[in-house]
Amino acid sequence: MEGISTLFNSFKEFIWDIIGYFLPDAYLIIVISTCVKQDFLFNFHLHNERDEYYTLTLLIISYLIGHAVYGLSTFKEKIRGKKSYKKRIELEIAKEENFLIVNDLLKERYSKLGLNYCFENISIRDKRRIVMGLVPEADHKVYTFTFRSHLSNHIGNISVIIGTMGIIMTFGTIFFSKLSLFNSQPRYILLYLILILSYIFLRKTRDRFYKVSISLPFSLYFSKALDNVTKQ
Repeated sequence: MEGISTLFNSFKEFIWDIIGYFLPDAYLIIVISTCVKQDFLFNFHLHNERDEYYTLTLLIISYLIGHAVYGLSTFKEKIRGKKSYKKRIELEIAKEENFLIVNDLLKERYSKLGLNYCFENISIRDKRRIVMGLVPEADHKVYTFTFRSHLSNHIGNISVIIGTMGIIMTFGTIFFSKLSLFNSQPRYILLYLILILSYIFLRKTRDRFYKVSISLPFSLYFSKALDNVTKQ
């Protein structure tokens, strides 16, 4: 039964991985198809839709573009460096009471193993991995919130990039007519503004889910340690 459970969990994580890359790309295709003028769109119907390989090809392309979106988001955070939302949230967690207590407990464990000299150099995410090994029941929840955080991040980045490009090119056509790549009717300008504004809300969602994904194992470990003390 344990082997079947492991296989099922692995399959479930694989499906989530596929969805995690496919959904941002599907959103990107929908937004581009809506905002960009039809004359500039790539013809996705180069092959007959009844072709047995058409759907498979489209899914593969979508999955690959999803990786490109993920890479873009990662590159953006790398450029931001210490101002990255991940670094900012991890610094916030490092000041919380639960983390400080668990940090002391882990330090004690390391000290008993004679490894206390390297403990302070371990990042919060590495400490989370250690704690997750001690509270394996946190795995699924952490994976869920991490997935939601990444999805919100990718969707938000797509929205703000396409929205900003739409605004720039719409008003850029006043001076350079060749920039007329995006639809420029008033309703599309409103759409571009909505896309840009949506980034604010998606950023809040991203930050919230990422913070939970990092802090949850520490909270569970603290509760477990407290429960063991109470039982003694």
